[in-house]
Amino acid sequence: QSEKLGSQAVEESTAALIEDAEEYLLRMAVDRSEYTSLYFEDTEKAIRTVAIYAEDIQPDTISLPMSRTKEVIAPDAHPDDVERRELVTLERIMIPAQTAHTDITWIYIGTGSGIFRLYPYADDLPPEFDPRSREWYQNALNQDGIVWSRPYVDAGKTGLTVTCSYRIPDSTRDW
Repeated sequence: QSEKLGSQAVEESTAALIEDAEEYLLRMAVDRSEYTSLYFEDTEKAIRTVAIYAEDIQPDTISLPMSRTKEVIAPDAHPDDVERRELVTLERIMIPAQTAHTDITWIYIGTGSGIFRLYPYADDLPPEFDPRSREWYQNALNQDGIVWSRPYVDAGKTGLTVTCSYRIPDSTRDW
C-alpha cells in the first residue's frame, strides 16, 4: 500500500513539475515574442526613416569629401555619377540609423542600376555580387511596404541574417 502511495506521489509530483515547466516556458515564449515584436517594429521605423530621407534628398547631389560607406557596383552595371552622388548623400542617414539601432548589423541600399551602398564597410562580398539578384531586393520591388526575408547566409558568408527591405518611392529609379 505505501509503495503504491509513493508511486502515486511521484507521478503527481512529476505531473505538477511538467505543468509548471510548460507554464514557465509558455510565459518565456510570450515575453520573448513581445521583445521580438518590438525589435521588428523598431527596425521597420529605422528603415522607413531612411526611405523618407532618401526620397526627400534625391535631388540634392551635394558631393561629400569622403565616403564612410562602401560602394559596390555590379559587374555589368554602368550607373551614372548623379545617382552615385545621391547614394553617397544617404550616408547622412544610414550611419546614424545603424548606429542608433544596435540590432541592425548592416544598413544598405541596392539600386536597379546595380549599385550597392553598405554601412558599416565590409570587404567580404564576392566580386560577382549584384544587389539586383538578391531575394531582399526582388521582394522589395514586388511588394508595397516593409518586407522581411527568411533567415539566410549573407553574401559575405559571415553568418545568418534576416533582411528588412523597403522600396524607396521614385518614378525614375529602382531603389
